[in-house]
Amino acid sequence: MSTQTSQIIEAKTLKVNFILSIVYVLFSLVIVYFAQSLTVLLDVGYSVITLLIYAASLYVIKKINQPANKRYPYGYHRLEPVFVLLQAGFILIVAASVIIMAIVNLMTHAVTPNYLFAFIASITGTLTCSIMYFYVRNAARKTGSKILHADAELWKADALLSASVDISLAIALILVFFGLPHIAIYIDPIIAIIMGFVITIKPLKLIKEAGLNLLDASVAPELREKITQAANLICSNQGLSIQNSIVTQSGRFLFVDVHLKLPQTLPTQELRNLKATLLKHYKDNHKENVVYVYLSI
Repeated sequence: MSTQTSQIIEAKTLKVNFILSIVYVLFSLVIVYFAQSLTVLLDVGYSVITLLIYAASLYVIKKINQPANKRYPYGYHRLEPVFVLLQAGFILIVAASVIIMAIVNLMTHAVTPNYLFAFIASITGTLTCSIMYFYVRNAARKTGSKILHADAELWKADALLSASVDISLAIALILVFFGLPHIAIYIDPIIAIIMGFVITIKPLKLIKEAGLNLLDASVAPELREKITQAANLICSNQGLSIQNSIVTQSGRFLFVDVHLKLPQTLPTQELRNLKATLLKHYKDNHKENVVYVYLSI
């Protein structure tokens, strides 16, 4: 898939995300008012953060695809991992806030949910988030976009969160039906606490990955070995050998620095051909990434 096609798919997916998120958040705000449920509140808070992230994504995607300029001679590659850090950070804030509220409510029982209303609304949210997860994940796989990948994880977490709300409210409804409302009031805050901790797992992983990208850490050993082996093979076919190679990553962008052991004479055209061959190989075999190759001696 060409870079231009990937950018079009990426921008279109983010616009769909943004529009649907607005509708979903407005719907959810009405629901949380009538439902009076902490698990629903966690779900809605997560959705509001998601909406803000999608709004910012439209700007970020446009910027990272712009070429380098005098002010930013290396382009805007760093913007992607920085944005992923912000995404993950906002999710952690929402989860921590609801966990604290749930603990307080567990002790005070200040909030009593409208179980039936909340359950019907939550089912609707689960279906919506599940459909969007598969839609965005498919676009992320086509384009290799780390931002779309993070967005897909947001929808996935939102769908799992909604599903947990469905289960907790269903259990509470059953307890109320059998005349056990004094037990049912514990279900909502307990599930909210559990899910609050569960949804922090993926953001922590995203923070680690984005942090490594910003620090120019080497890529995963498997990926580095694959890229290095290809470089060695292509160079040897042209009668050249590699002194060292460095592979780093920033979001979807892969940077391959190849340090050559040059012979006494080597025409410039051969270096250009080598670089073109390396680029073609990496683009064909790493379609989820945008690859840059640098040759040095």
